[in-house]
Amino acid sequence: MHLSTLYIWLPFCLFLTSCYLPDRHLKRVVEKKEVVGTWEATAHFESLLERYPSTGHRPDQVQIQFLPDASFVFSSVLDDFSSFEYVETRGAWELKRQPRRHGGEGEENTLVLSFQDERFSSNYSMSFAEEGGRLILWRFFGDPDSWEFIEYQKANAEPER
Repeated sequence: MHLSTLYIWLPFCLFLTSCYLPDRHLKRVVEKKEVVGTWEATAHFESLLERYPSTGHRPDQVQIQFLPDASFVFSSVLDDFSSFEYVETRGAWELKRQPRRHGGEGEENTLVLSFQDERFSSNYSMSFAEEGGRLILWRFFGDPDSWEFIEYQKANAEPER
């Protein structure tokens, strides 16, 4: 192989490997009744909370409670891509189906949280995955290529069989 050919293909291959992410988004439609309930931090998320700096008072339980009236109670963290801020607040949630953001055909489930407190983003969105028959509510933390997630699983939920 000529060196000039290597100079052409190497950057292209590096681009592909750094930008390709497996598709974690749930393919099926999530129903509102599946969202209602208490969602707790996963073990993976808890390990992120231990490794990265944080501010604020950590609640006894890192969780989000989604109520049937489309309101929520948030006792968790917001992130700025490299650290966390513990926050306890309320707001409204909306389950949406949106065109896939990362390529591919079809739509993906998106849970949009609107916080009552104006200090926080009014458009905080999360996605759904399914692992071991359990729904996972997630969003990327930091660089998506790092494959680290802020994620929750429903408390006391039994895996589907």
